[in-house]
Amino acid sequence: MPDPWHRRTSDPVFTSPWVSVHRNRYALPTGVAIDDFYVVSEPPGVTIVAVTPGGEVILVEQYRAAVDCVALELPAGYISEGTSPLEQARRELREESGYLSDRWHEIATLSPSPHRMAKVETVFLALGAEPRDAIDLDATEDLNIKLLPMDEASPALLASPQACAVCVAALYIAREALRVMQE
Repeated sequence: MPDPWHRRTSDPVFTSPWVSVHRNRYALPTGVAIDDFYVVSEPPGVTIVAVTPGGEVILVEQYRAAVDCVALELPAGYISEGTSPLEQARRELREESGYLSDRWHEIATLSPSPHRMAKVETVFLALGAEPRDAIDLDATEDLNIKLLPMDEASPALLASPQACAVCVAALYIAREALRVMQE
């Protein structure tokens, strides 16, 4: 197993509530020094694979400014301070889709880009999701809800102009979790 690097310093370059960048200096076990390794950090988040009683996956279509396109994704969001990942997942599903579920399973913890980004995404599978509440979007959200059968959801996510890697991985993991649950 490779030995970890020793972080000598970490200096903030930019900090906001949504993202921060640090310039880190490392000493490698081999004796090599890295003086300008930049790490991007985001708050932890949740991604939800919500499946209706009819076996459809709830997807959201919304504009993503960072990649300048409308993307098809799973419901997701940052975890609010003082809120558990499960509480936040329930809230995000309700706010973005109006759907609720009583059957939640934490199925994965993902790091979207571990070579340069410090972020953790907790993935949940919500089964039996039904529309039982009003959609309650943030002021910056404008989205459409799409329901697709499980077999069509993966190709649809991959066909998005800038496919969300966490969403694709989450759906794959959810399919595997469902397969194991049915055994």
